[in-house]
Amino acid sequence: MENVHTIWDSSTIGKGKKLGISPNDRYSNNNNTKQSKDISLTQKLVVAIDNGLYLLDKCTELCNTCNKLTKENTQLRNRLDQSIISSKKLTETTLRAEHEANLITSKKEIDMLSLRLKELESALLSKITEIYSLEMELSSKTMELQKCEAEFSSKSFNLQTAKTECGVYKQHVSDMAEQSSLKKYQMSILLPEKQNKKMLGVVSLNYPLIHLNVIQ
Repeated sequence: MENVHTIWDSSTIGKGKKLGISPNDRYSNNNNTKQSKDISLTQKLVVAIDNGLYLLDKCTELCNTCNKLTKENTQLRNRLDQSIISSKKLTETTLRAEHEANLITSKKEIDMLSLRLKELESALLSKITEIYSLEMELSSKTMELQKCEAEFSSKSFNLQTAKTECGVYKQHVSDMAEQSSLKKYQMSILLPEKQNKKMLGVVSLNYPLIHLNVIQ
């Protein structure tokens, strides 16, 4: 019976024979490749989620900044409107004082009105300067707001892209997981069948040797 063991020695069906790599080795390589792909996809999904969270925080920060700038612009516009109204009132008062000065002949009254006129002109000049300063500040804030809104729009687009990418990766990982489960199930069915075939082959090859020994 030593010949029987020799026929089924593992060296007779090694990896270098025509039969090729054993099924177990092929399944092992496929599983390793599959696990590597799953790990890679998981890492990409984690990175995509982290980027999405970062972009979400950035968008929230930019949104708050835009709201703050909008409030500041509203306050500046209100101040500007008040200054314009005050300027108009001062202009009307100045014109009225000039008209009264032209009507009054008394030198004393003229002097008093002239002094009042100078005070009003000085106040008007101060208001004009204030208006100019507010307009410059408003222009600067408007440009800053536009820049912030543009950046917010860009970050929102990047966030949407990251969300889409996360969805794709999640679906891909889910599909790969389903395929892996299906392959494992198929392997669990196929391996017993292959083992049975191997056992039948052993019996069929052993039978002639046993028969010859009996005849001898």
